[in-house]
Amino acid sequence: MNINAYALSCIYMGTILFIFAALVVAFLYNNDFFRNPQPDPDPKAVELFKTADEQIIKSRMSYYGLLSGEEREKFLTRTYQIMNSLNFVSREEGFEVTDEMRVLISASMAQLTFGWTEIKPPHLEQIDLISESFFSHLKNAEVKGLTLPNRVILSWKYFQEGYQIDNDKINLGLHELAHSVWDETYDNDNLKDELSAWVQIANQELQKMQRHIDCHFFRDYAATNIQELWACSVECFFEAPVEFQQKLPGLYAVLADFINQDMVGRMQDKHFMRSEVLATEPYV
Repeated sequence: MNINAYALSCIYMGTILFIFAALVVAFLYNNDFFRNPQPDPDPKAVELFKTADEQIIKSRMSYYGLLSGEEREKFLTRTYQIMNSLNFVSREEGFEVTDEMRVLISASMAQLTFGWTEIKPPHLEQIDLISESFFSHLKNAEVKGLTLPNRVILSWKYFQEGYQIDNDKINLGLHELAHSVWDETYDNDNLKDELSAWVQIANQELQKMQRHIDCHFFRDYAATNIQELWACSVECFFEAPVEFQQKLPGLYAVLADFINQDMVGRMQDKHFMRSEVLATEPYV
């Protein structure tokens, strides 16, 4: 073999190895256990967070009261990790982002993703905060929240209302963060397949809603499209799970399977209603 042939052979083999390595990396990146890996947090920092901020979550989020002691430890750790993986920005002059905002919004994401390996959608990098509702040029309307490719915009007023009234099927935080999960899912073929069972049943319900022959469980806005039905379903899953399971058992079951949580089962294990879960000591 002459030198030129040998060089061409090396280049060919190198190209093959490079392509193979790229395919392996792409496969690993799309694997649920590899994407967005989170290093173990500093135990001391987590303990300081729990001491300083657990009461905020305990007094505002009834979901936290449904968790066992071991699950609470996991939940607080994930909340801490989420909070430190996101950039929180005020979009309003004179409106300051506080630790309370960071903690509760991070806890809302922890609530949604508690059954998963990942703590949040990898593409989500930033939470923009504003005090009230705001005008969206994208929607050409006044809105309370908006989900964009790598960030979520939230009205702090309406985010708080979502947890102050926890059984009206309206929770701005869960709604917009659910949109973020949807966007991540439909950008990933592997995850899209996992959601297909929900989409199949949800499309049937959406058609009924749009023809006004549904069971009237969801608010009217859910009938806008499949994405809004998804976000409203997540709200209802956490705020009215018993009614959800009774009226739409098939849709509830596939959603519980995808989220890897069963709110009805969790409530039954606790033997009390969600209205009794809130801590007696308010956060000051």
